[in-house]
This record gives sequence, C-alpha cells and structure tokens, in this order.
Amino acid sequence: MKPLPEAPSVTVVVRSHNDRKLLEELFAMLSRQTIRPLEILCFDNMSADGSRDFLQSCERTVVLDVPQYCAGEVLNRAFERARGDVVAFLNSDATPIDEHCLEELIAPILENKADLVYGCQLPRPEAFPMVRKDYQRAFGDGKIAAGWKHLFFSMVVSAARKEVWEQCPFDSRFRYSEDVEWAQRAVRSGFRLAYAAEAKVLHSHNYTEEGLAKRFRMEGYYDGMLFHDKVSLPRTIAQTIKELIRDTIYLLRHKESSAFFSTVRRRLIQKRSYYQGRRSWEKETEALR
Repeated sequence: MKPLPEAPSVTVVVRSHNDRKLLEELFAMLSRQTIRPLEILCFDNMSADGSRDFLQSCERTVVLDVPQYCAGEVLNRAFERARGDVVAFLNSDATPIDEHCLEELIAPILENKADLVYGCQLPRPEAFPMVRKDYQRAFGDGKIAAGWKHLFFSMVVSAARKEVWEQCPFDSRFRYSEDVEWAQRAVRSGFRLAYAAEAKVLHSHNYTEEGLAKRFRMEGYYDGMLFHDKVSLPRTIAQTIKELIRDTIYLLRHKESSAFFSTVRRRLIQKRSYYQGRRSWEKETEALR
C-alpha cells in the first residue's frame, strides 16, 4: 500500500437524477465543509428538472452525462476520472448534517486505520416508522451491523483510497448490491474497512408498495448472485416473524401504534419480494446446470 501524501487531495463524487432541490441542499452543505475538495464530479442520469443547469453553475464541479445508468459502470468511471488521492461519494439525496461530515468520513483513511469507509445515514423526518427502525439497526454505533452474517457497506456516504479501486474495480454485472460486492471483495483482498459513525447524512426513501417490492426483489436476486447461499422458506418465515416483533416493540416504544397495520403490510411485502428475488436467481442458476 502506497503512503498518502502529507496533504492528500479529495475528489467528491455525486450521482444524480432529477434531484434539483436535494442537490441544492447538498451543495450548500458541501460549501461549508471543513475539508475543501479538489473537485466535485457529478454523474447526471438524464435529469429533466434543471439539475444539470444547477450543477453546471457550481464551482469546481464537472458534470458528466450518464444516458443509461448502470451503477458499477458509473462508479468505475468515477474512480478512473477522479484526480484526488481519496475519493468520497455522496448521493445527491444524501445531505450532510454539519460541516464536519467529509472530515469525519475520510479521517480513518488519513489516520491510516482504513482503506475504505462508509458513514452514518439518518432517516429524514418524514420517514416511515419501519424505515426509521431499520436505519437505527443498520447504522447507529455500528455494533448491530457488525454482527450480521454478511458484510455491510453502503456507497451513499462513503470514501476510499483510489488504490482500492485500482486493485478491485466494480463488477458491472451487479445492478443492485454493487457496493456490498465491491467492499466484500476489497476486504478479501486485504483492504481495511471502517464505519465512520460521526459522518452523518440525512438519507431515506418512503417507497410506494410497488417500489418497495421492486427494490427488494432486485436486491434478493443480486444478493443471491453475490452470496451463493440458498434461501430457505422456513428460515425466511422465522426471520419475518422476528422482524415483525422488533417492529411492534419499536412502534410501542415510540407511541406509533397507529402505524401497526401499514408496517406489517410493508414488512411482508419487503420479505416476500426479497425471497422471490433470491428464488429467481436460484432457479436461473439451476436451469444452467
């Protein structure tokens, strides 16, 4: 591993699609960061709401068009194009909560404690109770996610030394879970992963039921491709019941029992769709044997 320069440069990468209002929030906070990025690369996927015009008006920002979005390909282009020694990623809808976010995010890399890092996502105030509970478990102090069977990582707010990508480029076959696949492969190659709990952004989605089903069906499919472990219907049912119990406890503690039935419905959609995605991948694999 090559040592970083005494004053390493930082490139910030933003991916956007019709997020004009959220981009304005993001860039307002980027202008306040204690670390000034060398450049900001924004990969815009055919925005039609004025996002591109706004981005072109921002200082030190290069706008790159993405006619057809494929996460792995865009992330490879980002690392290849970046001039910084460290490359940080912030989704267009991920708003830093303070001026220290970028500094906290790359601190483990600058202190030579990690080679790739992900930060903390806080749900937006309007987030559904189920979303708030899931974010609390996934992020927080990081202890719960650290105990999960598979490595956890999110590109939404993250950073890495460019050398990590040079040795482990993204696998463009993955349209979902591409960040987890990349981080898992990087760790297996000897790179160090860290969680920066104080690098906090606001980021969450209130998917429609249709959107929720699509998202988790696709995640299930690509997780099957990534992890190769067979999904079990009895285990899925047991995990769903366990999650519903956690949901109920959360709702009672936060005095949100009125959201019980909608939470149960959304949780069942999520778990069923993920299982369907995993089974879809398994069936395709079996058919090729």
